[in-house]
Amino acid sequence: IIGNEVLKRDELAYQSGVTRKRLSDWWQILKKLGIRIDSFKENENDRVSYIFSSKRARVVLAYINNGAYEKDKELKQLWKLTNS
Repeated sequence: IIGNEVLKRDELAYQSGVTRKRLSDWWQILKKLGIRIDSFKENENDRVSYIFSSKRARVVLAYINNGAYEKDKELKQLWKLTNS
């Protein structure tokens, strides 16, 4: 999440290079960490669009790259699944 802050789940999965299943594993963590901010539907029949904080995503990514996933059990488990 660098430039786009409004994405649908399919778009986020494509941009991040993970499957929808793997994205589902991370979905609640994105909310807990303040990366996924809100959601909305433009029309009743449209898919939900999600609002993400690219600033928060960069901060969290820096922490993960510095080993934060080693200290947090939930992140550690997801990190291993994602990188296996």
